Amino acid sequence: MGLDTVEFLIYAEKSFDIKISDAEAGEIYTMGQFSRLCHKKILAKGSNTSESEVFAALCKILHKKFAIQKPIHREDLIVKDLGLE
Repeated sequence: MGLDTVEFLIYAEKSFDIKISDAEAGEIYTMGQFSRLCHKKILAKGSNTSESEVFAALCKILHKKFAIQKPIHREDLIVKDLGLE
């Protein structure tokens, strides 16, 4: 996992006030997987945020913090397709 990927993970943790373990992070390959994991953790905290809202927030982080201009899809590979290494 490269520095950009770790930074993305940290931005998501701070944004959603969640913690993602190294083991969980090692199992994340696509944006959809990451969105579902974040959503699961947010729900466990008692929030009623939808998974679509989580995905949109993750996309916003990528657009704003990493200057990714292209549309982001759930099946996009975080490292290969989005260029985070």
